[in-house]
Amino acid sequence: MIGSLMQFWGSHGTKILGLLSVMIAGACSDGIVPESKMKYFTYALGVLTYLRGQSNTAAIAQAVIDKHLSTIADLQSQVSSPVDTSLPLAQPPPEK
Repeated sequence: MIGSLMQFWGSHGTKILGLLSVMIAGACSDGIVPESKMKYFTYALGVLTYLRGQSNTAAIAQAVIDKHLSTIADLQSQVSSPVDTSLPLAQPPPEK
């Protein structure tokens, strides 16, 4: 359950925060949420936005690391490929 929630947050967290912002603003402007309580909703939304930013930063950092590791693996496979021995080796020029 927690894993699927985290996956959903990872895929749709920014959209969720946007929707929450609109819903809170609408609820406050319609008087559903008292103005005195609006600061708590604002704080909560700020904390969620901060956490989403941390999540985005971690995902970007992991993507960069994965790309670099892939590039290193590709380079290593090119360097460690066997040498083609079917070609004749160059002979030094004859001495005069």
